[in-house]
Order: sequence, then structure tokens, then C-alpha cells
Amino acid sequence: MGAFTTGDPLCSFHEIPGADGNLRRAIVFNLVPLDANPTLLSPNPGQLRLLKPQVGHWDPPDASDINVIVDATRLPPGDRVVSRQEFQLQADFGQWLTDRGTPPSRLRLPVAGAIIEPDMYVEAEGWVIEAKKSTGREYVRMAIGQVLDYTHNARALDTQVTPMILLPGRAESDLQELTADLGITLASRDGDSFELMRP
Repeated sequence: MGAFTTGDPLCSFHEIPGADGNLRRAIVFNLVPLDANPTLLSPNPGQLRLLKPQVGHWDPPDASDINVIVDATRLPPGDRVVSRQEFQLQADFGQWLTDRGTPPSRLRLPVAGAIIEPDMYVEAEGWVIEAKKSTGREYVRMAIGQVLDYTHNARALDTQVTPMILLPGRAESDLQELTADLGITLASRDGDSFELMRP
């Protein structure tokens, strides 16, 4: 089929039925083509193709049993270091959203023979959310690219969304200005709550 590499996120956890029909917790690695033809993955490529966005149930990542902290020097450029901090941030923000009556969902977007998925989707607000474990410039810049990609592709599929980046604290003022200029809402941890900075 060709060459693939790991995508962002590196992996996700799903409940998948085994051969006996019982649900099992599975680690699903996200592979993206480097020089490959993804349509060869299925004997009937059209059968598995997602034609429109799908909204599904969102489960918070369990930071307590995730121990996938990877040495970044051993990953190809652009691969993500999965951390407990980011999973905990997502779980806390998901609870905060639920408490305010706007629970998060999953949003799966078909793009060029692949499926991309933001960390969270808040259907009531139209937010597509990319979370990062740090307010460091490289993390915020990566999040900007990812969330704008989700936004562009969702809108191309007639889904009205607004980009949001979730951070563990406030970003530097110039990054706040940049995200505001790009129409991105920033959600920052503020003690036990979260602060939203709208563009």
C-alpha cells in the first residue's frame, strides 16, 4: 500500500467488540499516509468511506491509567508526545462543559480518504477544540494549524463550527492576539474553572 506514519493524536482508546461479542478496551493507532494509497485498505473502499461528519459520544480520556510519555527524540518530526497532563486537561474541561450544560461530543470528519477528529466538539456552541499540554509557543502554533484544519474541513462539509484551543494556562499576549486575529477562542485553565477568551 505504501508508507504510513503515526498521526496526531498518536492513538485513541475505544470500546470494540471482540470475536466473542464482549466489549474490550482497544488502543487504536492513528496512521496517516506518507506515500500510500489508503483506498487499498478495504476490499471495497466505498463501503467504509465516511461521506459526512459524524457526531458521537465523547468519553473523557482516563489520565490515571495512561502512561504513554514518549521520548520525543525517538519520534518522527511532527509526532505528538502523549501526556497525562493533556488527558487530564481534556477530562477536566469536559466535566466543566458538562456542568454548564454544554457537554462535549466527538466529531469525525472525512478528509481525502482519511478521518480527522478534534479532541472535542461542543455541538451546542459549534466549538471544535484542540487541546495542548503546554502554553509554550510551539504547542500553541501547532494547535492553531490543527484547529484551523478541522474548522476548514467541517465548514466544507456544511457543518458550522468555531475553532477553540484548550490550554493549561494563559498564552503569551502576542499569541492571544494572533489567535484572536484568526477567529480562534482560547480556553484556559483558571484554578478549578476555565476562562474563555473570545476573538
